[in-house]
Amino acid sequence: MDKSITKVVEKDLCHGCGICKTACPTDAIEFTIRKGLYIPIVNNKCINCEICLKTCPGISFDYIKQNNVLFNEQPDDVWIGHFKGLYLAYSNDFDIRFNSSSGGALTSLLIYALENKVIDGAILVKMNEQNPLMPELFIANDKKGILGAMGSKYCAVSIDAKIKDIINKRGNYAITGLPCHIHGLRKYQQVNKSIKDKLILSLGLFCSNTASFYGTEFFLRKKGINLKDVKEIKYRSGGWLGNISVLDKFGNKINFPRVANNNRDSILHKISFHTDFSPIRCLLC
Repeated sequence: MDKSITKVVEKDLCHGCGICKTACPTDAIEFTIRKGLYIPIVNNKCINCEICLKTCPGISFDYIKQNNVLFNEQPDDVWIGHFKGLYLAYSNDFDIRFNSSSGGALTSLLIYALENKVIDGAILVKMNEQNPLMPELFIANDKKGILGAMGSKYCAVSIDAKIKDIINKRGNYAITGLPCHIHGLRKYQQVNKSIKDKLILSLGLFCSNTASFYGTEFFLRKKGINLKDVKEIKYRSGGWLGNISVLDKFGNKINFPRVANNNRDSILHKISFHTDFSPIRCLLC
């Protein structure tokens, strides 16, 4: 009987977070891109240990259990969860606030944590320099690295690549991620204490749904841009609300307003919110 992550994929409950690959003790899970999303493929190394299922946030996330594990009690408000205070925050560094997606609070928090020795690095996402339409996980060990990860990435992101790397590194680490990424990490931390001890700060981002790579490709083609000509893409630039900024290999830079004519015509709507460009699992979140 198959007790692997395959049944999650077959039931459209996978959103490609990557935690199953990280958790697998026999390296039996590989990722491929299908329909513009990261999809796990199980190879013959699988021993049906079910760890991938125990850590998968797509198949389930038990809020009652997680609240007991993390806080030893249930929250007074089940919708908001546990909190010490609720704040509207933004960076007091003008450049960070201007160049980030929505105020730069997380960027500033990470820089503060790094400079004050709370953490020794952070697992973040940037766009790959050689393949600019693909995201890349990396460990930022300085302010420059954190600044290089600023801004939203409206594409699929798998966080598996760097989680195991920090186990053998000295120090404490932070990570930023979407709710599904953080859910998976919380479940994995109960399976692997080493990750729990190393990953001391998890910063969650607001999310409506994960966007597939097809969303970006659709937009660029609609704008007459050859995908092979793209040298750099920034999904949010030029202050809030921000523009999509595309730099091609010929040195031409084009800015597309994030909101055009009306919200239904907006870039964000076409790339991120359209259900044709997101996992079915996101509709349940």
